[in-house]
Amino acid sequence: MLTFLVSFYVIADIEGSIAGSLLVTFEWSDWQAKDFWWIQSVFVSGEFRKRGVYRELYTYVKKLGIEEGAANDLRLYVEHDNEIAKAAYSKLGMKPSHYLIYSADLKES
Repeated sequence: MLTFLVSFYVIADIEGSIAGSLLVTFEWSDWQAKDFWWIQSVFVSGEFRKRGVYRELYTYVKKLGIEEGAANDLRLYVEHDNEIAKAAYSKLGMKPSHYLIYSADLKES
């Protein structure tokens, strides 16, 4: 039987309360011949914001990716106007990529 891991969640617990979470999914880039880990569904509960919860989640995922040797890059999407999130990601050493994302609404087709 084959078993594939397609994603995993990381959850921050503070004194029995879920303070935050994120989802990691995987992408193999055939044209770059390397693996990427995508950080998705980032959530930090309002009462725990500005307390380093995302930093801990990110640091854990980054460390895991390095230790496992499974990822070449960490990537995530961020809304153009979400200056708070962009500042948080930049503080952790992430940089904007040169990609733009296009989408098509399948319900309007």
